[in-house]
Amino acid sequence: MRIREPGKVCERIWFLGREESGVYLLEGENGSMMVSGGLSYILPEVLEQFERFGIDENRIQKILILHSHFDHVGIIPFFKASPSKNRDLCLPKSLGDFADGESHSDH
Repeated sequence: MRIREPGKVCERIWFLGREESGVYLLEGENGSMMVSGGLSYILPEVLEQFERFGIDENRIQKILILHSHFDHVGIIPFFKASPSKNRDLCLPKSLGDFADGESHSDH
């Protein structure tokens, strides 16, 4: 099943961005996780979709990076750079050497 429109996929799962490049947001009881990072040009739309769908960006605690291709990490710098957020990057072990040197989750 390919998600073509941004919005709620099912309970606690959102697709945000565009058909050709997007991210998933998984909502938990105590926080949320963003899966993948899409292409950088989707950032304005993702932020607008947060507002439109009533998604609280401040609940994002983890960002899961599946692999390091440019089309999967585009908006990650924005979400990591926010000084008021302490988000964990969850990386496959093979990507750890390319990260910023901070601690990274193995899950």
